[in-house]
Amino acid sequence: MYGKSLGKYNYFTDADVVREVRNVLVNVDNVVAEVRNVSHEVGNVLTELNNVSIGSQRFGESRQHFGECKQRFARSSQRSCGS
Repeated sequence: MYGKSLGKYNYFTDADVVREVRNVLVNVDNVVAEVRNVSHEVGNVLTELNNVSIGSQRFGESRQHFGECKQRFARSSQRSCGS
């Protein structure tokens, strides 16, 4: 605690006030930096979720394509065996 105690009152010098204001500003800067970091992390997570979603969609498309190929193969093998 800064300041001079005179009886039951504390008196702060200009230097004390400036020092406290600087400390508060440093703390505010730190909080802003943390918020930016969290914001970047949230952005990274959203990008990853989007990538997973795209991958899942592509997997579904590949699975569907594989099923179609299986059906075509089954039909063509029935025709060749039936002739």
